[in-house]
Amino acid sequence: MATIHSALATVKSQYSELVPETMISQACVDVGHHWRQRKLDPAMTVHLLLLQLLARVALISLDQVAHVGVSAVAICRARMRLPLSVWMKLAELVGHACSGDDETPGYCGHTTYLVDGTTFTTPDTPQLAGKYGKASNQKKTKPGFPIPKLLALMNLASGVITKVIDLPHARGEQTVLTRMLRMLSPGDLLLGDRGLVSFAHVALMMRAGIHCLVRLPRGLVVHGRGKGSRKRLKQLGKQDMLVQWKKPPQHKLSWLSKFSWRKLPASLQLRQVAFRHLKQTLKMTKLSAKTVDGVKKQILAFVMLYNLVRHLMNQAAKKQGVAPDRISFSDALTALLYLAPNEPMPRLRVNPKRERPSEPRARKHGGYRYPVLRQSRAKLQRPHARVVIGASKPQG
Repeated sequence: MATIHSALATVKSQYSELVPETMISQACVDVGHHWRQRKLDPAMTVHLLLLQLLARVALISLDQVAHVGVSAVAICRARMRLPLSVWMKLAELVGHACSGDDETPGYCGHTTYLVDGTTFTTPDTPQLAGKYGKASNQKKTKPGFPIPKLLALMNLASGVITKVIDLPHARGEQTVLTRMLRMLSPGDLLLGDRGLVSFAHVALMMRAGIHCLVRLPRGLVVHGRGKGSRKRLKQLGKQDMLVQWKKPPQHKLSWLSKFSWRKLPASLQLRQVAFRHLKQTLKMTKLSAKTVDGVKKQILAFVMLYNLVRHLMNQAAKKQGVAPDRISFSDALTALLYLAPNEPMPRLRVNPKRERPSEPRARKHGGYRYPVLRQSRAKLQRPHARVVIGASKPQG
């Protein structure tokens, strides 16, 4: 079995196809970052973080498995030296490079994108708690962890993430969805969840020539002839109708300026059909960084690694003559970790085409669970036990 040291060389060789070391250096120059030549230069810093996320090892063990001859403190300082703007530039470059692998025309000739959000946890530090906030339970007794929210735009054909935005936990995704729309072109098709649909966003997409297919919240679904600002215009078939939405008052779109609200049309004509819920997650549960910039850097590194795996999946799909979504993601991830340098890509597992009902989000076996932490950890910590040698026993 190949070692993690060879996996580092594999990551560097695969990554250099998309963003070589010269491009990383050029990205640093473009954002005005200056550095001096050392062992942990920007390229090695990027590769080590990708390897850590890929191998899922702690920072203190990264030097031992990668054999780079530097300490965990040095790696941490190198990451702090590399500014966030460099990571943002690299994530953009990797997204564009991986998107070039996709040659499929999309649904009915439309390039299809999926926008969705997910959440994850971070260490409980005052800086992260102030930036992202915490989710409180009903009794407000559980301290909890900071919960950043991530909004991602993904190419549905290739699975490549083209843009990500991090948000505080309590902030709605609708407030930043317009930033995602700037990444699309006329004729593109956008799929979204129920939390990403509003009159204003649909109007803005129609004005830009962007097609959208979104799941409606329960309060926006037209039943029968409709009521209020949403009415049925024509019945096209079973669970298929033309509906009309009237522009809501400006106070219901508080994130939109009055000038932009006045430019919206008075009403919209839409088609409402019964549609299956689409949802993709990035499978991030908890990050290890303890600063806001550190969390953002890990998010961007995770996106780059995710796109790198998708790049291998697209290459394997072309080689094996199947669609990219048929290639196993976990198999490509394992191949990236354990392939020896310059070893040819093996045949990856092809998932069969099958339709099945959505699995319940529950576990059959809960495992061992400790009681819920209802106070701060510092208050519940106990002093170390001390053993006194030769102490006399108490009398009586």
